Amino acid sequence: MKRRRVLLAQLSLLGLCAAALLQFGVNFPYPGPLIRPLLGPRERWPEQQVREWAVRSREENARRGNPESTDALHFRSDFWAYFTRDPERTPPPGPGIVAPADGLFRFHDKSDGVQFVVVALSFWDVHVQRFPCDGLVTKIEDQGDSFTDGEGENLIYLAEKVCPVQKVVTLQTEWGEFKIRLITSISATRLKVFVAQGARVKKGQRLGQILAGSTVVLEMPSSIPLSIELGSRVVAGETVVSGGKSP
Repeated sequence: MKRRRVLLAQLSLLGLCAAALLQFGVNFPYPGPLIRPLLGPRERWPEQQVREWAVRSREENARRGNPESTDALHFRSDFWAYFTRDPERTPPPGPGIVAPADGLFRFHDKSDGVQFVVVALSFWDVHVQRFPCDGLVTKIEDQGDSFTDGEGENLIYLAEKVCPVQKVVTLQTEWGEFKIRLITSISATRLKVFVAQGARVKKGQRLGQILAGSTVVLEMPSSIPLSIELGSRVVAGETVVSGGKSP
């Protein structure tokens, strides 16, 4: 009787090992379900795997005649739940201007009285964008006819260029005119804006959402000093990018 119990325990252990090896083989080179919960987000859902899901989703929706749809998504459900998270944010008090997106402050430039603050979003950043300050939404535009795989450095001067697909929200503020550009990448599936033209909005209020990785560009008068450094990570609605100036 004792030998039978030992044999059954050994067979059960061998069965578990075989199942683990099978899962490893099925998911290779990406993490299997046994190890995935123990990993951080970047290791749990590697970039190459997420890109593959995004490409398959876009191809399937294009085949259906609507490439911007989210009807056919090939992302894992656990990744999609993580990716579409929308945590509450508390804007800091005072007149400061806050970041419009989570991500890395990758590029800054000035031209013709306008400065460009470029925030690059990864697949693991929160993808809900927020208004940088109080203001009046005066225009919401759809622009562009192509997709890009850049991070914004070569995409900010868009007036005379064939530009990537984007939503451009123009905001009239006490400091002058701001524009927030939500720019897609080849991996993005859709852009959404949560407000309408004519809306009065508050600092930190939800502006929109990019579904999958991309770029957000904040355009504002070049006379407004920045209080963050290139290469720093910013949090939408909370990180102060400028203390502003007197209107």
